[in-house]
Amino acid sequence: MSQDKTVRGQVRLAQLSLAQERIWHHSQRDPDSPLWRVVIAFRLTGPVTGERIESAFGRILDRHPLLRCRFQDTADGGATCIPTAGSPSLVVEDLTSVDQEDIESELQWYLSDLLQEPMDPSRGPAMALHLLEIDDDLHVLLCVFHRLVCDESCTGVLLICTC
Repeated sequence: MSQDKTVRGQVRLAQLSLAQERIWHHSQRDPDSPLWRVVIAFRLTGPVTGERIESAFGRILDRHPLLRCRFQDTADGGATCIPTAGSPSLVVEDLTSVDQEDIESELQWYLSDLLQEPMDPSRGPAMALHLLEIDDDLHVLLCVFHRLVCDESCTGVLLICTC
């Protein structure tokens, strides 16, 4: 993405990079394809609450406004990033009733189902969060991003930001 234009800490329109424009145009042709989603999973131990996750991601979104953007076509055939207010929704699923020997297959099923859910970057934000409670001290956090705002190389940055 080209450098953000800021005024008093507020991000204004920003043009996409050439790679992001290609992703944008291809994803418009086949918006439901799971190819446009990147899922990063974290296994969390210890006490975890939805409020803590929302707070942590609120701070991440403050530092990385691209994650709050929605995208739209421009008159010249390109695309642009428009910052939005708010945060991505956090879905909390209670899997404590699932037998321990079935938990891995349940997680695979959940992930497979999650990849089939549409993600429309023109509505923003281009991310979603799912917290799966396995037991009191074991959770799985699934962070789903549209490829416009995240790729696999972002995993380390996201891990550092959430710690």
